[in-house]
Amino acid sequence: MGMRKGFGHVFRKRSLDRSTKTVRERTRNYYVRYTDWRTGKRRDLFDGRTKKDAKTLLGDLERRAWEEKHLGRNRIREQSLRDFLQVLLPQLRAVLAGNTYAVSKAHLEEIAEHFGDTSMSRVTRADVGAWIAKVRAEPRGRWKRKEKKIAPLTLDRIAGNARRAWNLAAEAGVAAAAESNPWRGLALPKIHQRSVPYISPGSLLRLYAAVDDPAAVLVGETGLRRGELYRLEWDAIQPTTLTVRRSKSGKPRTIPLSERAKAAIAALGNGKRKQSFREALPSPGWLYRRLREAGRRAGLGGGVGVHTLRHAFATGLADAGVPITRAAALLGHASVTVTQRYYSHLPEYAGEHAIRLLEALKLKAEAREADGVGGVGHGKNDTDGP
Repeated sequence: MGMRKGFGHVFRKRSLDRSTKTVRERTRNYYVRYTDWRTGKRRDLFDGRTKKDAKTLLGDLERRAWEEKHLGRNRIREQSLRDFLQVLLPQLRAVLAGNTYAVSKAHLEEIAEHFGDTSMSRVTRADVGAWIAKVRAEPRGRWKRKEKKIAPLTLDRIAGNARRAWNLAAEAGVAAAAESNPWRGLALPKIHQRSVPYISPGSLLRLYAAVDDPAAVLVGETGLRRGELYRLEWDAIQPTTLTVRRSKSGKPRTIPLSERAKAAIAALGNGKRKQSFREALPSPGWLYRRLREAGRRAGLGGGVGVHTLRHAFATGLADAGVPITRAAALLGHASVTVTQRYYSHLPEYAGEHAIRLLEALKLKAEAREADGVGGVGHGKNDTDGP
């Protein structure tokens, strides 16, 4: 069968070489992009080999799509998860941050060890349910002596990683269609969200004074995760913004800089701009110990860490009345469901503050009407605000 024009294409990812500031071709990063005829959605497969292999994969995908659509065929190659991981892990490594990739890899290898040489297409929902029951009944990891069982959130993450693996296997032709994914729609234990610590603006300022370190101030003013802080580069910092190129979700985001954040960056770059940004930072262990000591001196206890500063940034956005969707974007959350935890700490006067802001907008609109410049509108220009 000849290749149908427009089905998909192969492209290679480019990256900036940090040492020479030049654009270079990344090895092992050929991507296949095509359109799934069943859903109409665009799909990306990170093949990670040679360009010839990527083109062969694209041809196989189109051939299989044509056979499924016109001949009703759906040929599935028998392959175990253990074997499929040799193809899948390089794909995940290309899109996930370091810690997220390590956790996902551990989860998938645990599942592969359980199912052994069983073909992915032969794993049923009953098999998955039996595995979940087994995992829930056994103590795990370093907590085995204390008989601590798996947390619902951890189980949900493992199931999510497995569900993604089976979906990608369906695209590669080694598992049934995504609609028949045995990890889809599982009845898992309810996740109880842990409360996040609340640090008032005054307490945060006392912590800044106690820690006396610009790296800590930068985290508190931007909400960076620890990994994002230590992966930051000088060329990602502009006069008024900071860009996180690779976050936990794999998506970049841009954060406006406050005056304190600008001062912290200036202190970190004082005579160190020729070094990498990481070399201008204290070691993670040193910063951790420094924050714990500063937390005690500031009256916040000894549990203060880098992520505590991120929590402080998030609750500060909620206190300031920042819309939850905008706060989720600044924090790099994949869903506003995660961001909602920070909005549960809103003080009692938050409702009154919101009403006053609404009244101020109405008064401004009335003034515009009186001046003859008002009118009927439904866009952002109605508010006269940014």
